Amino acid sequence: MHLQPRMLLALMGAGWISLYILVTLVLIALLVAIYRLRKGGAFAMARKRGTYSDAVYIGCWFVGSALLGDGLVFLVVYFATKQWSSTAVAELWSMGCLMTGGALGFLFGIPKSVQGQAPSVSSAGKTPGRAAYAQRVNTSLEEVSDWLTKLLLGVGLVQLRKVPELLQTYSTMMGADGWYLKNTQGFGIAVIVYFSILGFLGFYLMTRLYLQRALGEAATMGLDTAPVKANLSIEETIALKSAPIGFGSRDRELTGVATKAAKKLLTEVGMNELETAHDYALWGKAQLDEANYAETDADKAAAYKSAVAAYKQASRLAPSDIEIQQEYAVAMFLERSTQKTDFKGDQPFLVAVKDQLMKAYSSLCPNTSYELRENIYKSLTWIVLYVAPPAGYEEAIRIAEEYNQDPRHMPSGGIQVNLACGYGQKMKILKAEEKSLKERLASERDPAKKPPIQAAVERNTADQVQVRSSALKAIRDALSLDPTWKGTFVEVLIKSKGEKGDDDLIAFKEDNEFRTTLGLPLI
Repeated sequence: MHLQPRMLLALMGAGWISLYILVTLVLIALLVAIYRLRKGGAFAMARKRGTYSDAVYIGCWFVGSALLGDGLVFLVVYFATKQWSSTAVAELWSMGCLMTGGALGFLFGIPKSVQGQAPSVSSAGKTPGRAAYAQRVNTSLEEVSDWLTKLLLGVGLVQLRKVPELLQTYSTMMGADGWYLKNTQGFGIAVIVYFSILGFLGFYLMTRLYLQRALGEAATMGLDTAPVKANLSIEETIALKSAPIGFGSRDRELTGVATKAAKKLLTEVGMNELETAHDYALWGKAQLDEANYAETDADKAAAYKSAVAAYKQASRLAPSDIEIQQEYAVAMFLERSTQKTDFKGDQPFLVAVKDQLMKAYSSLCPNTSYELRENIYKSLTWIVLYVAPPAGYEEAIRIAEEYNQDPRHMPSGGIQVNLACGYGQKMKILKAEEKSLKERLASERDPAKKPPIQAAVERNTADQVQVRSSALKAIRDALSLDPTWKGTFVEVLIKSKGEKGDDDLIAFKEDNEFRTTLGLPLI
């Protein structure tokens, strides 16, 4: 059977269109995969630490730029020539230049390994008598990369004056002369330059931002011996490391795989067997979870005490680790909670916990993950609510508003709850001041002294209006994010005078707009 020329051209066209659609779909899928890197459970630990946040943005830029350039080349060449063969050649040259530049970028970006035969050091700071077993990284690729980069740089600098001529030659080889454009040679050179530079920058940056960090994290994970001794799977290790720890009851209960890993770790490994900072932190987190299932108060207190001891050692070994410092503060608070429930009378301890959290807060940086940033802000705004007013609620409001005003942050129901409670504490103080000012105004007999007092009353009234509006907005924002916060708000709103527990919103107890928002009967 012989194919007619028109049929053959139609089949070739359909084939090239299918190939182009396939390549485009693959690139789009890669773009989506890179975007979902921060969302996927498999990357939970890296996402929580904020390790690859910048690599995600660079990857999206790289894939998007490649798609844009590829689409432009396809459209320009096809509509200029009406030939699938010329279009295919242009597409292949584009991808070839992209990969050639990418190969160079990869060679230039390969990280260097620093290796030694230093003996292992125990947690007590002593060097054991026998050398510890250690694997050494194969650096052959690094040596080849170093040799090739030096060679390419040397040859490239010498032949730099020949670059324009080479570009013209390659443009001719590409077949740009047959594309029937007004400046075919210029367009061909533009394709070569664009995709070569894009490939170099994209692969170089991704090698530096992703590969180097991934290798470093793999090496760090290899140093953590507790998961290995407890025979934890990779899934269990990542689940336990990624589980957030906070002050609220809902923020310190591990679930699913993380709970299973915590129990296995405590069963198989004792505190005297821990070595690295992350070993201690992981073991301390497991103790915090163990306290949730303690049958007696004594068992709970013992679990919290062990957690504090572990986190204290982890904090000493890794003073710049934001997550460890935050979890250490939570452990400190929970240990004290077994001794007393009224923290407002223990201001020195509250200040100590706040100072511990400030270590984490002051270490926040652009690369800190959104989840960890939220946990730090939520913990800090919660603990300062117990600090004596007005310093406590003023700091809670300032830190919460700082979080809300940062466009990088995701909305947080927990922070909105703390913000509303901060405004509730402020309203309580304002109402007390209003009562005092009105009593002074009523008892004042000197007409000259009344205007300043009246002005103070008016300022107080204006402040109450602003605080009330801000508190109501914070409550509504929290409920829109998570309706289950309603129970917390109701609890701190309708608390009776003298009743145990927090009463941060009691100043709004008789405000019907607040009661309507929370579904309470009107007064």
